Amino acid sequence: MVQLTEQEQSIPSIDEVGLKDFTIKGRIIAMAIRLLTLVLIFISLLYSTDGVFIVVLLFVLVVPFEKLFPRHKGQRLRRKYLTTDIGYALISPLMAIVTAIVAIFIAVISLAWIPGILIRPFVQQIPSDWMPLIGFL
Repeated sequence: MVQLTEQEQSIPSIDEVGLKDFTIKGRIIAMAIRLLTLVLIFISLLYSTDGVFIVVLLFVLVVPFEKLFPRHKGQRLRRKYLTTDIGYALISPLMAIVTAIVAIFIAVISLAWIPGILIRPFVQQIPSDWMPLIGFL
């Protein structure tokens, strides 16, 4: 077990310092973000349960290595930001859908100039005196 020096023990933790600065508005925003995250995870699990199996597989593979080769002396088995990893694994199917929608939108927008080729003959019929005005509009 790692022993802390007196100086390290006298320094307040980030949690202790942060709790003093919380306001009601900040707590409401934090709770809303947590609720939104839980809703997204729930929707993702309704779509696909692959994330649950990925989390279990990662625990089976990673836990023995974390026991054998800890990154820091005195490291607990559970990592500090484990909930972020689990949340990411559970929400990844939903993120794949959103990514596909955004990619399709960008593909359609990037090809939006193609119909302009069809109206090229009509554009060429515009008198040259009016071209700057129409180009500006």
